[in-house]
Amino acid sequence: MRSSQTCPAATRIVFAWALVALVCAGALRAADEPRPDTAQTLPDGTFLYVRIGAWNTWANDWDKTSLSNICAEPGVRAFIAGPLDKLSGLLNQAIGGANDGAEPKKADGQPEEAVTVGGVFRKVGQVLPGPTTLVMKYSKDDQANKRPPSVALVLGVKDLGQDLQRAIDGVLKKMTNGKELSTDRWTRRIQFIFAEINDMLREGTGTGIVDEKHGDATMRILPIGKFTITMTLFKDSLILSSDKELCAQLLDGLAGTLPTNLAQDKTYASCGLSGQEHLAAYLDVKGLREALSLESAAPKIKEMLAKAGLDELRAVAWSLRMRGPAFESRTAVVSDAKRTGVLGSIDSEPLSLEALKVARADAPEMVALRVKPAELFPIVRGMLQSTTGPETTQRFEGAAKKMAEEGKDLSKALAEAFTGELVITRYSAKATPLGALSTELGSASVKDAAKAEALMVDLIKRMVALRQPAEKFEDVYKELEYEGAKICYVTPPAGSTGLPPVFARLENRILVALDMETLRAAIKDLKTPGLADAEGFKSGLEPSKGALGSAVYYNDWRQRYLNIFDVGAKTLKLAASLDLLRTPGIDVNLLPAPESVSKHLFPSLTNIQATESALVITSHSPLPSPEVIGPPLAACATVIATFIPESKPEPAPAEPAKEPAKEDVKKAE
Repeated sequence: MRSSQTCPAATRIVFAWALVALVCAGALRAADEPRPDTAQTLPDGTFLYVRIGAWNTWANDWDKTSLSNICAEPGVRAFIAGPLDKLSGLLNQAIGGANDGAEPKKADGQPEEAVTVGGVFRKVGQVLPGPTTLVMKYSKDDQANKRPPSVALVLGVKDLGQDLQRAIDGVLKKMTNGKELSTDRWTRRIQFIFAEINDMLREGTGTGIVDEKHGDATMRILPIGKFTITMTLFKDSLILSSDKELCAQLLDGLAGTLPTNLAQDKTYASCGLSGQEHLAAYLDVKGLREALSLESAAPKIKEMLAKAGLDELRAVAWSLRMRGPAFESRTAVVSDAKRTGVLGSIDSEPLSLEALKVARADAPEMVALRVKPAELFPIVRGMLQSTTGPETTQRFEGAAKKMAEEGKDLSKALAEAFTGELVITRYSAKATPLGALSTELGSASVKDAAKAEALMVDLIKRMVALRQPAEKFEDVYKELEYEGAKICYVTPPAGSTGLPPVFARLENRILVALDMETLRAAIKDLKTPGLADAEGFKSGLEPSKGALGSAVYYNDWRQRYLNIFDVGAKTLKLAASLDLLRTPGIDVNLLPAPESVSKHLFPSLTNIQATESALVITSHSPLPSPEVIGPPLAACATVIATFIPESKPEPAPAEPAKEPAKEDVKKAE
């Protein structure tokens, strides 16, 4: 095997891992044989795997998404062309591109090729077809012998060609735009590494290189510095592993002869990954902590996780897929113990469709959750603060304190009167008499109408007394009948600037609004089909197999876009008048018509399903929006937080010993 002083050992290892994968994959053809579920090919003891699906699948499915259709609109493409050209020029300047960042000249009559995300995915697929899987495994034997975790990379490839050097030269030629391969310093280094890899793969020459048979495959064991890499090609997969045993187990998994695999693990099964997503990841948190021999997290992090109910975190999994026009993500958080803290307040029972009837079919936004009745008090307090402001919240807390002094428990009374199903929905500003000031409507389902009514009157009476002690309750408290419901409200005091809430007591729910007309409209809407009957809502539940969870967030992106378009357009025109858009290359005159974007948008839905020890969050959206990427990012942050070690303060430096004064010495003598 060749040797050279021009390439450091670390650089050689990096290039060997990265470029073997790229080049070998580039010489391949996708097999027609369908792939099994990834977890069925991974051995028991796998605590981490990350899977990226085949790039052609990414490309084909991306082209069907709403975001791709929006970007394909002529008006949108014309509007973003200027900023993209500016960005391209800046990138060329940053990397020292041709003509110092100037645009390359096009041949006469040559059509301009539009760069698309799908096109980028397809080009990546030409070099590395996929799928690609990263695996980390740790066993009790590894722990006993203090060995590091085993790592492997499984690359979906085509059949290895006869002339690897030709494939290498083809890739290098593309990388250097057809220039002579020996004129660039980095190209010469890459050629050197490729030449060594070619010798290893084709001839097995070199000190210490060993071939070992495993079933129908041959494992080539390559010593590289202090490391040993096991490499093998089996069917349509190239395996690179730091451990021979792990490589053999992966071969058994691909052959279907693995005795026990990750898919049989109960924790993994509870996460609900199918192995067919565009992007999927699974992490056994406890397994990783054992592999890294980590101590407990820092006290502040531990306290934060305990409040969220995640201090006994067992495993986390997340996935992303593109299905038709939608982006869909799934995040599963599994604990060893029963859920506690904030997440523990969510009930395992799903929401009822009856509770969601309060939301209109054209509602722009809705939040619904079912909490354990015993946890209602802090949830109601939080909802009051978000909808009515701090003054009402303070009076609510004051009423609870007064009841406690009289030997009454408000938390217990709420649990006896209400089911725990809470809904906050928004009306379109055009559908409410006071516009954006009165769009929120709250609803709480009751299980004992008589107790709920008595409790509400008692609370209102106490809150009125805290507002103005001199007022008589019967002078400010009013009731009226409307459409079979009883509406009650309190007249505002003189000089009041806020909107006091208006309540309606029905047989199976309490409604709260900020004005009378909105409340009356909501009572009428209960007799018509609601949001749960809308097609957008039903489509959003499909990733959860139509099963409603314990918490739901609904957001109509079409309405949201149309509402903010006017504000955004005015802001851009103001920026244009101040000459602030010249540098980014934005032309306000090319702003696309709102309908060209809104017609591709539809409602998003986040559905949270709960068990005693796990939460599964499924999101469906026309955009890679916070509903889709938020739960996976939160899961990643939670996992990272569990590995922040406890920081111990450094001991203060010891003060140097002082020599005794002469007077002290004489006294001691």
